Parts: sequence; C-alpha cells; structure tokens
Amino acid sequence: MHAIGAAEPWLRWAWHEAQIGGSNMIDSEEKKRILSFEERIDPASTALIIVDVQNDFASPQGVCGKVGDDVSAVPAMVGRLVRLIESARNAGVLIIYLRTIYDQPVLSPALAEQYERRRYPNSICLSGTRGAAFVDGIAPREAPNEIIVTKHRYSAFWGSSAAIQERLDPRHTALLLINLQYDFVDRAGALKSSGKSISQIEAILPRVRELLLNARRIGCMIIHAVACYEPSEQYNELPAAVEMSKLCHPRSRGAQIASGFEPYGEEQVVVCHRFSAFADTPLALLLRSNGVRAS
Repeated sequence: MHAIGAAEPWLRWAWHEAQIGGSNMIDSEEKKRILSFEERIDPASTALIIVDVQNDFASPQGVCGKVGDDVSAVPAMVGRLVRLIESARNAGVLIIYLRTIYDQPVLSPALAEQYERRRYPNSICLSGTRGAAFVDGIAPREAPNEIIVTKHRYSAFWGSSAAIQERLDPRHTALLLINLQYDFVDRAGALKSSGKSISQIEAILPRVRELLLNARRIGCMIIHAVACYEPSEQYNELPAAVEMSKLCHPRSRGAQIASGFEPYGEEQVVVCHRFSAFADTPLALLLRSNGVRAS
C-alpha cells in the first residue's frame, strides 16, 4: 500500500547535466550504472507515495472489511508505515498521500457495476465519510513537502491533480481560478437559489482546493477571476446574460470569493463584467508579462 519511487533515468540525466553541462543525451554507460542506495533515496529525486490507506480499504469496519476482504495484515503494515513516514520527514523527502474518492458524480458505469457485483452497499470512499478518511496514525501535516492527491480511478495519473502537476512549469504556467464565489459555489448562493443544481460544482471543489495549494507550493502564478454583474439594459436581448446579471452584485456576499480560495500574498485578482475573463480586463497582459502564453 506504499512505495518509494527510485531515481528515474531522466532525473539521473538532469543531475548529470547540472554537474557537467553536457549534451542532451544520456551516456550509454551512465544508463547502465547501478545506483547506490543513497542515490536511490536522495530527497532531490525521491518521493514516498502512500496509496489508499483509507478506512474503507483497511479497516474491518470499512466497506472492504464488511464484504469479507481479509484486512488482518493492515495493523502491522500501518505501524511500519508510520515509522517510514517519520523517517521520510526527517530526510526531507516529498511525501504524497493518494486518496480515493468515488462519489456518484465521478463514478464510472464500469466501476459502479463492479462495486454492485462485490456487494458494496453504496460505492466506497465517499466524501465526508469515515471510510474515506486515512486510517488512524496516518496524518498528513501542513508542510511544503507533504501533499494530498485525490483520485477517482485506480491510477493516480488519470484525471487527478497529479497528472496536471507533472506538466506544470511554474516559469511559464498560471493557475486561473474563475468564479469561485459564494453565488456560484454555495448552497445559499444565487445560482442554487434560482433552482440550478450545483452538485457537480460541490464535487470538484476539494480537487480545486488541492490544485490551488499545490500550485502555491511550487511557486506557480495564481490569478483569481471574479465576476461582478449589475442589471443593465444592455442585457435585454440576451436571456443568458439576464440570468447572469442576477449573480455577484457589487459588495454582496455572493460576490465574495468562497472560504478556502481567498487570494494569498501577491496573487492577482481580475474583476470580470463579461462572460469571458479576457474581455475588458488586464488578464492577457498579466499572463504575457509573466511569460505565460494565452492562446
């Protein structure tokens, strides 16, 4: 349920380049060189990845335990894992906690059928339940080298923030957060009050929060695009715009950025009066000025 990632060939190449400034090809002998244990656990190129150590998988009272899966080996494993995590912390290793969530909005038909055949009562690892929580003793800390990645498939690289983070170069990347305001995301907001469903919005908010925290960790540029609409005659012939003009009125609670997503430090805020965050705003200028291409 856990694994240490050894130094990959491209990391070895990157280290080699940094040392000698050589060509962009890995020397054939270097490829074959057997790494020492110290090189394999070097914090610069190693991560401790903890996978699905959650109550529904690991506890006798969890879903798997209740349907008869043997989880008797888990307590001893958790004891060893706790010591391994502490050693990784002391060494400054990046620690990634993978967490499965299978709420209905993200549950595929294939998985739903499989869980029905396995007699799972109501999916597995549902948001907010004890089953989705990490087992006792596994507690991620608020630290730059400890992150949580939520996944909705067996692979942590499919549709999770881990897949996105692999591709982020903070020198040329910006995270743009759009309309994370109470009127859009809160059950007491104007969107929900008008009869619209916000269930899908609620389902993705934890993942957006993770992405925001991880973007901050790697030093990515972050821009908050917030809506600010006022009723106006210019909307008369645009039904959709008329509906939008009922949201995010200036100085209202609904126009405020929702808790947990507030701007921090030097993060920029762009106020939008149109559907597009680029229309009549400095967004494009901000991106170009910081080396981010907007196509």
